Amino acid sequence: MMHKAISLSAEMAEIRNAVEGARFLADELATGGLEDRKRELQAPLTISAILVLVELRLHQVERVLRGEEDPLLLWAPHNDVSPIQAEDEEHDLVLRSWSEPGEDEEPSPRKKASKSPVQGTPRGTGPSPEASPDQPGEGGDEPPTTEPKS
Repeated sequence: MMHKAISLSAEMAEIRNAVEGARFLADELATGGLEDRKRELQAPLTISAILVLVELRLHQVERVLRGEEDPLLLWAPHNDVSPIQAEDEEHDLVLRSWSEPGEDEEPSPRKKASKSPVQGTPRGTGPSPEASPDQPGEGGDEPPTTEPKS
């Protein structure tokens, strides 16, 4: 059985569509474009729900990119790409699951540390956390630098 492959580009497009939907609802609410009072009352809750889902999904993507979670946890029909297609994809970051479907979902710390979360099409994302010893151990809130080392 083959490992799952996840298109980060497709995942970001889905998140972007959700944000656009929330923005559309906010615009309609602000301009009085909603059909009735019931929709006007539901709109703020719907916008909030969409944004919570977007926030949680972005946190999950971040954990996968840091190597803290198996990319398989991100898999969904909207971001599925076959491993064969992934090899030919030049303009996408393709994430591969750490384990075969049906295997233990939570890898051991040794397996987790030995697997790179990003496999397949390489992209210039800066130095890996393991490659920069001057980076804080906890990860912090600062994004990794993308400046090339000389």
